Amino acid sequence: MASSVATSSGTRTALSVKLHLPSAGRWRAEVILDTGDAPTGKATLTVADLTLVGSVLRSNIDAADRPHATIVGGIGWHNLIRSPVSFQSDSGVRLATVLDTMASATGQPIQKPADRTIGNYFEIVASRTGEPVHWAEILDQLVRAGHIQTWRVDGDGTTRFVSRTSAEFSGRATLLRRDSGIGITTYGVDSAASLLPGNTIDGVVISRVDIRDGEASSQKNSLEADVYSAESAPEIREIFRRMIASWVNDTIRTYVVESAESDGRLNLSPPSDSPHLPEIGKCEQWILGGAMYRAVKGDEVIVAFADARHERPMVVGVKLGSGDYLDVARSGDTVKVLFPPMTFTGTISGAPAAGVVLSPVPYTLGSIQTGSQRVGVRT
Repeated sequence: MASSVATSSGTRTALSVKLHLPSAGRWRAEVILDTGDAPTGKATLTVADLTLVGSVLRSNIDAADRPHATIVGGIGWHNLIRSPVSFQSDSGVRLATVLDTMASATGQPIQKPADRTIGNYFEIVASRTGEPVHWAEILDQLVRAGHIQTWRVDGDGTTRFVSRTSAEFSGRATLLRRDSGIGITTYGVDSAASLLPGNTIDGVVISRVDIRDGEASSQKNSLEADVYSAESAPEIREIFRRMIASWVNDTIRTYVVESAESDGRLNLSPPSDSPHLPEIGKCEQWILGGAMYRAVKGDEVIVAFADARHERPMVVGVKLGSGDYLDVARSGDTVKVLFPPMTFTGTISGAPAAGVVLSPVPYTLGSIQTGSQRVGVRT
């Protein structure tokens, strides 16, 4: 079937199209054109009845003097992040603020989801030598953190953050082959517009789809579509990401103190946003030096696992509260104080000196009325 690519230099016929439509993120197409220079800039790809607005990621002229290009959905999510950005607000960073900043930096049209706070701090790390970071990766980060449900670039070039409304595929779908082991069914079709992920075909939900046209298809004058079911295995990159994330989450966790034992051990419960974690009873505190912090109900603490063994949890840090921080001396401690205090500034044996002068009764006993009751020091 006739596919085409339209750019600022005009519309050209695509001799070959390999189009990947994922369930989330950007669509991607590899195209070979009939004539002209290598395309650049904004591009509109038409495959049968499906029109997609995107940008040329890269292009060149092949050995047969035909222009070919990689086109991706959207305008700027593929761009590198050149400068870091941080957001901080004691009242909570708004999701809308972050998304507006990203849309402005990339020139990408968006349809914002319902606004919410995403914590008191959010950061966007910039690229550095050998470690490129793209704007799309920040959107993925927002999804993993649960701040947005999903993200995708639709055919009109707008990025949306909610799932598509499902519909049944309409049109001809000739079964060519099926591999149930990996969840792929290949069809010969005439329509591409209703093959979007989230739709259903033969009662099966489409997870993602690869569409081929022209030279890329084995079907003359017909589109060929590899439809992946919702049960398809995740990509290798996603498998590794989950493995690393699981390792990190199982190494360091955040907990909330429910109560403290007399010996300083703590009974902990998971925070409200991590109901999948178990409670931990009588967890030891490991603190640098000889100090012990007397935690109270509601304190947030960091838990690590000694020697990477889950049977050995230990509290290694506590979230500090607001206000002044007093010295180690505690309320009720008896101390020696100079009374009355007398200071001296002058010289001793010709050398400058300063200090406190001891009176005939050098000190008296006193009791500290204010001080920390939650810090202890082994004596």
